Amino acid sequence: MGNEGPTKEELEKMSPEQIKEYEEQNCLFCHIVKGKVTSQKVYEDDVCIGILDINPSNPGHVLIIPKKHYTIMPMIKEEEYSKIIITAKKISTAILRAVKAEGINMFIANGQVAGQKSPHTMIHLIPRREGDHITAFDLPKNKIEPEDQDKLRRLIRRKMNELFGIEEKEEKTGTRSPSETNTTKPEPQKNNSPEDKKKADLDRISKIFKG
Repeated sequence: MGNEGPTKEELEKMSPEQIKEYEEQNCLFCHIVKGKVTSQKVYEDDVCIGILDINPSNPGHVLIIPKKHYTIMPMIKEEEYSKIIITAKKISTAILRAVKAEGINMFIANGQVAGQKSPHTMIHLIPRREGDHITAFDLPKNKIEPEDQDKLRRLIRRKMNELFGIEEKEEKTGTRSPSETNTTKPEPQKNNSPEDKKKADLDRISKIFKG
């Protein structure tokens, strides 16, 4: 491997452990955790550290960084994440009192498309005041058709059941959305398998995101 880093072919040959080691060696926030890069530290325990953001959205903007290298939040072990969230609660209280903030935004940018800038997951704690001109949290309120909302509910619930190992019976027809039950001309029934139905729901949801 050259100084410019491994090629795509070299990465494909690396084991998950080798990739993780490479990421840690080149992660700025891992260097901060180890003290190789200076930071304005406000908190530290055995699981995480809290530092002031070098380019804060507002004065007192704190980053809570896991000491172990996790690229995205779902990779964090549950017991560690529980401690990090409790820490975030306590640091939020400290920030509110220290800078006389009127509120706190706590968020995780999980993935590049969600605004994640670093390959090391972290929690942002941003103190807020009326008129501070931060607009990133002014979320749009889009309309969605009832049948699409119902498909999303069933898809998410299905995935939750898979993750938690919950067996759930098929929903009765009475639980369908009003738009489905009030249709004057029912669509012809198709003898689709559960996999076909799941694919149809995913295709429909993809169209929702594409507008």
